[in-house]
Amino acid sequence: MQTELFSLTGSLGRSGVDIFFIISGFIMLYTQHNKHTAPMKFIKDRFIRVVPIYWIFSLLFLSIYFVMPSIFREYQPNLGFIISSFLF
Repeated sequence: MQTELFSLTGSLGRSGVDIFFIISGFIMLYTQHNKHTAPMKFIKDRFIRVVPIYWIFSLLFLSIYFVMPSIFREYQPNLGFIISSFLF
């Protein structure tokens, strides 16, 4: 019984990313439909809304790694990876 349950959730989990993008795309379309925003303004506003939060959480994650590296199983950042992550 337990094995069957895990196999069911595993097969449903594969669609999670697709479902997320469908839902988030719908929400973006729905919220922007009646706004007449220029594409560059939309991109700039999105950048201002998302990037600082991403950088804050990335710095938090790196800080935790450097303080307690033993809690991370396989993560071993190098300078190139860190820089490329912050620059997308």
